[in-house]
Amino acid sequence: MKKVFILLAAVLFIAAGTAAFGAISTTPHNLTLNTNPVYTSSSTATLCGFCHIPHGGNTAVAGLPLWARQGQAASFYSVYGGGTTLAGTTVNAPGANSLTCLTCHDGTVGVGITYKNGVAATPYTMTTNTGGHITGNGALDWAGYNSDATLSGYNPVIGGSAGDDLTNDHPVGVVYTVGSAGLGTAPSWAKLYSSRVECASCHDPHDMTNDPFLRAPAATICQGCHSTK
Repeated sequence: MKKVFILLAAVLFIAAGTAAFGAISTTPHNLTLNTNPVYTSSSTATLCGFCHIPHGGNTAVAGLPLWARQGQAASFYSVYGGGTTLAGTTVNAPGANSLTCLTCHDGTVGVGITYKNGVAATPYTMTTNTGGHITGNGALDWAGYNSDATLSGYNPVIGGSAGDDLTNDHPVGVVYTVGSAGLGTAPSWAKLYSSRVECASCHDPHDMTNDPFLRAPAATICQGCHSTK
């Protein structure tokens, strides 16, 4: 019976991975796809390998999902409201499920740089199409996206010019408390991490059914949580 349970768990794990692989393959998070804004033509690059590594992943922060990237420490970031929302809710430093996103999206780390056991591999050479911008070290370029008149106001770099500024973005690391800030019961699509809101609470990095990688349609996602506002 024990062997049956182990086999079933393995099958479910593989099925979940296959589903995520299929969903992400046509999105901008597939950095091997040369029709995307930022990509590499390296024949050794793999779709999942830019973020995940099965052995030797980053263990600096508990909860990182076999992470193949090194980023900034949580203390690097200036958080919303200086640590308190207008409603008086404490804003903690970003947790694991925000730090994962920030290893690309704060604009400080080259997107083509991966790590195994804390040692950097040879960086992939990254290329851009129209609407894609990277800095000299291959990081997503905050200034480039802001200056691009062809874009519709969406900047995938949320850390500001220095990469550390989260003060004008939705707070992460904040405990989801029903009744505070107009919060109702969390909707079924929202993911909470130890009762906290993180980037991945509202964004699914593997699925762009709702752009930009939202877990619900953009027109409804805010009131999904702030239902009494």
